[in-house]
Amino acid sequence: MLNIDSSGTITINGDPAIRANGGSDYAANWTTGGGGSGSGGAIRVIAPTIAGSGTLSAQPGSAIGCGGSTGANGRIRLEATTLSFTGSTTPLTVRRIRSPQLTAAPQSGNRTTASCALLDGSQGSASYTASISISLPQTNILTASAVFPLVASAGEGSIYAEDEEVKWVRVASTLGGTSAVTYITATGKEVPARGLASRTP
Repeated sequence: MLNIDSSGTITINGDPAIRANGGSDYAANWTTGGGGSGSGGAIRVIAPTIAGSGTLSAQPGSAIGCGGSTGANGRIRLEATTLSFTGSTTPLTVRRIRSPQLTAAPQSGNRTTASCALLDGSQGSASYTASISISLPQTNILTASAVFPLVASAGEGSIYAEDEEVKWVRVASTLGGTSAVTYITATGKEVPARGLASRTP
């Protein structure tokens, strides 16, 4: 996997700008045949802003000759809170542009929500910063949440909840409390992961 992380802006230009294609196989003659080509790799780009108009490719190699099979497509994933990239990707890209949120819920009155626009850290450990106004002297419940796309691992299929394909996972954590995981399906249905696990035979 090719990981490109930045705490600033990543601009992707060029053709190809980033390439992680599989290797090709060539059979010298029709008698021996070919062993097949390699699958495409994986490209993941993470930054607060991703811009540019370049080309990203994670395609399988070519299988030339008798008996050779073609590998599978790779994966391309762009993660940014400001995504102005207009280039092309092969295969199609999974893009995450949902900003994490911080919510303050007072004892009475309306709750306040702030989006976190700045990413600081790396792929393994990242932090977001947000400013929010709270009502004093009321007690406020602070909750941080983030939504991530659910991408199936290589060789595995999609995940389903209540007979619908799961597209996103929301993780929410309350200050001084526990974390909650919610599956979000393609139609927008929200299914708590804890409840789903309790119904598993």
